[in-house]
Amino acid sequence: LGNLFIGHNDEELFFYLAILNSFIVDWQVRLKVATNLNKFILDGVLVPRFERVDGEIREKIWRNCIRLSSVSEDFDEITQKYFHKKHDEVLVCDIEERQQLKNEIDFLVAQIWKLSKGEMKNILDSFPLINETIRNDVLIHF
Repeated sequence: LGNLFIGHNDEELFFYLAILNSFIVDWQVRLKVATNLNKFILDGVLVPRFERVDGEIREKIWRNCIRLSSVSEDFDEITQKYFHKKHDEVLVCDIEERQQLKNEIDFLVAQIWKLSKGEMKNILDSFPLINETIRNDVLIHF
């Protein structure tokens, strides 16, 4: 994450937004944070480069992120561009459906890092407050 550059286009922006909100990046940060998050900690976080990630995985990640993020008409231009629909037709509001999209993102991020099911389970186990259903739903993708 050193010299974090957040993208050339919408796809990259939403890709990095999803990556930075994943359990894997959260886990990395928690290994280093004592009390406060700061730039020096962020500089040590490993984030995959957009152009080095498989195109299919990359697209699934940024498309899911748009569906989770498009909360107002400010996103209409983006949702029209990628989904040919208004934001309110793209935004996922159902709590369970939103969680499924987040779980898929976490699985896809684990694929980028080539994590095994056991490794991902260890990461998820380090979050004691995660609902067991979420943990199982992420792991079921493996």
